[in-house]
Formats: sequence, C-alpha cells, structure tokens
Amino acid sequence: MRRTIYRISAGLCTLALVGLLMPIPKAYAGIGIGVAPDFPATVSAGSTNVPAGLDITNTSTPDIGPITLDTIFLTPQCGDSSVPCTSPDPGVFSVHTSGTGSGACSGITFTITTVDPATGRVSLTPSSVITLALGATCRINFLIDVLKLPTVDASAAAGIQTVQSGEVTSHDSLGLPGTGTGTDTVTVIQAQSTIVTTPSAGGPVGSTISDSATVTGLNPTGTVTFALFAPGDVSCANPVAISHNALVGGVALSDFFTATQVGTYNFTAVYGGDANNLPAVSGCGAETVVIGPASPTLSTITSVGTATVGAVVFDTAILSGAFNPTGTITFLLFAPSDPTCTSPIFTSSVPVAGNGSYTSGTTTLSQIGTYNFLAVYSGDSKNASISTNCGEEPITVSERPVSHTRPCIAVKFYSPRRLYLNPPTIVSKDAIFIGGINFNTPVAPSSKHVKMALNNSKGLLGALNQQFVAFQLGISIGSGGLSSPTT
Repeated sequence: MRRTIYRISAGLCTLALVGLLMPIPKAYAGIGIGVAPDFPATVSAGSTNVPAGLDITNTSTPDIGPITLDTIFLTPQCGDSSVPCTSPDPGVFSVHTSGTGSGACSGITFTITTVDPATGRVSLTPSSVITLALGATCRINFLIDVLKLPTVDASAAAGIQTVQSGEVTSHDSLGLPGTGTGTDTVTVIQAQSTIVTTPSAGGPVGSTISDSATVTGLNPTGTVTFALFAPGDVSCANPVAISHNALVGGVALSDFFTATQVGTYNFTAVYGGDANNLPAVSGCGAETVVIGPASPTLSTITSVGTATVGAVVFDTAILSGAFNPTGTITFLLFAPSDPTCTSPIFTSSVPVAGNGSYTSGTTTLSQIGTYNFLAVYSGDSKNASISTNCGEEPITVSERPVSHTRPCIAVKFYSPRRLYLNPPTIVSKDAIFIGGINFNTPVAPSSKHVKMALNNSKGLLGALNQQFVAFQLGISIGSGGLSSPTT
C-alpha cells in the first residue's frame, strides 16, 4: 500500500498548521512503503518452526530518496482483511521471539514482542536503525508455530483462512512521515495426525487379546475405533469384534476380546479426527496376533493298583485346560509281557465334549505281572493332542488264593477227656478243622450230639497233638473203647 505525503517548499511548518483548516496544496512528491507479510499459502495445525517473513520496500517517488524505518508491527491472524484487525482471532499462530534480516537489512536481528494479546499483534524491533534506499527491500525472517485452526474464517474460499497484516511507519530525510500496510492470507488445515498401534501378544486359543493406539497431532481428542478380524480374513473385510475407545493423553486402549480360533488375527485402529486433527488409520496386516492351539493336560487313575488274576478293571482320565474340546480319549491296556507299551491288548475310546472326567470300558486281567494303562487325547482344531506315559498307570496282578470248602467245626472241652461238636453235625473222619478251637465254657449237649473220646495216639488236630479215632453220629468213643450213644 502506498500513501502520498505532501511537501511544501517554503513555510513548511506554518502551512502545515494552516493545512488543518484549509485545503493542502497539490503534492508533487510522496513517501511510499510497500509491506508484504509472507506466510506459506497453506499450513497444517500443529506444525512447528514454519518459516515466514515480512518484506518492507521503499516505494517512494524518486525525489524522496532513502527512508528510515520507525516502527514495524505484525498481526499474524485476523478474521478479516482490515488494518488494524477488527475481527481478532488470536492464538492461531505463535511467532518466535527473534528474527533475522536479509536483503537491505542483512546482518540486523529483530526482537519480536507481543504488544496486544487481544489480537496477537507483535512488534519487530531491529538491533540497529534501518535506512532503505529507493527501491530497496528489507526482509525480516522468523519462525511460526501453528497452534490451532482459525475460529473465524476470513474468506469464502475452500478451507479456513486467516489474514496477516503488517504496519510500518517511517520518515524521510526531511522528517516527513510515511506509513505502509499490507496483508496476506493463509489457509490453515487440520493437522495430519498419525497413529501408532501396539497389539497384545498372542497365545493359545481362549486367550484374551487387545490393542492400543497412540495418536499424535495437535492435542488430539476424540475416539479410536478398534476392529478385530478373524484368521482367514486377510483383507480385514468382516470384523468379529469392534470397540470405540476414548483418547486419554493421546492413547486409547481397546476392549478385551477372546480369541476363539487358531490362526492369525488382525487388528485395525481408526482415529476419527477432531477440529484440529485429520483422521488416521492403521493398515490391515499391520497389527497381527498369532493364536496357537490350547495345550491341555491329561491325568489318569486306574480302578485298582493291585489285583488278582481274573479281576475286572477300568481306567479314568481327567482332561483339563482345553478350549471347548472335542475329539476322543482312547484308553490302551498293555500286557505284563509288553513293558514298553507297544501292542495294546485292550482298547476303549470315548467321545470328548468339554473338559472333565472320562472312563474307559472294563476288561479282565488274566495274567500274573504288571499291566500298564495309557490314555491318549486326540486333540482337535483348537487343542493339541496329549497322552499319558507308559509306566504311569501300572496294575500289579498276583495269583488268586485257593478257597477251601471243607467244614469248619468249633470244638469245645466238656471234660478233661471229652470234646463236643458245636453245632452237632455229621463229619467224615478225614475232616480238617479250619478256624480256631474255642476253649471257652462248654455248650450244653443237646439230645442229639456227638460225644467224642480222644485217643492219645495220632491226631488230626495238630494243635492238640491228638487223633480223632472215629466220628459217628450218636456214638461215644472213650479212652477205654466204644460206648453207647448218649441221649
């Protein structure tokens, strides 16, 4: 912008005062100052250390000659193009506190100070006097930070604009003042936010997995949408789970999800943006979580640990730590002659439907020695197979004891030389008395009892070292010989 200053060749002071009351004579010369803020045409909110400048040019008429700069002001942002600003919008830009000169003011430094917080207007004070020759340009270079998007749009053009205005005062060699102003317009766009994600570690099927996202930009707020894609969905087309989680301090944590399949899951994270930040997305395949099969445990217990030949036995297995298991548990029995468990003599399979206890069928043990049971879980698409080890389930089998069926007779003393059978019975002479001999109080004889006399010679009862000479119902055999039956 150029402003004309009138000069009077004579009586300058007097005419200048009179000029307040009467028309000023026609000017023949003037001071001109070109002012041009130089900001990038487009900047992103959140950008820092952005180069900017202010150009000041002596555009006076040839008769003016050099001019000396007096004051330099810059309003970095305004909601309109008026100078001074009538639609203030402070806080869009922050101008760094120092600048350097180039061109006609090369080597001069500038101190930049805020003089009007309401508009953000700053002054640029040079380290020495600046005199510009006719047509010379002084450029002041400085840095700006873009703090936010403008709240007042200074233009109807696409995007959000803000206006910068410069104001410079000067004087010529005669002391006549001059003023120049100029404006520039900048489009401020949302910050290009970035998102960095960290999914949880993998593990066996049934593990809980999650994702986290760190968003950078201009103080980002809002939410991150996390999506989980199952193994096989390599293009991330059909999420199996979604959660929307708020940013706190620039970080969002997803909900926890249970991995129900074996394979590679994919997370994606989408930041929706806010007033100052553009959206950001993590790509499909950038966040993988590998899930393997579960590793169940199998414990067993045999129905008996020791048995005799002919015993009927079975095995029980307890499956735990599996994830919704299916498949089968197969029980194997190995004979005493197969201590390394190579060829089972008995096999029993039962279907599996969940963790729990499963029992084999029964089998009969027919040999003396040590049998071994094994249990094998087949596994399925989500669970690894597992088996017990040979030797962990032994059953020791011994010979079956002989069972005697001869009669057991309790014998009681009735007199020093006589015995009575209790109860009265018919016995043969080769009867073996199994059980104890009771010497308690004798049982009174009944009308039908057996009276026995003992002979001091050989005896079938070793404990008495005596022999029953004869046994006959109703016949008494005394020490002197046979006697008649007793009634």
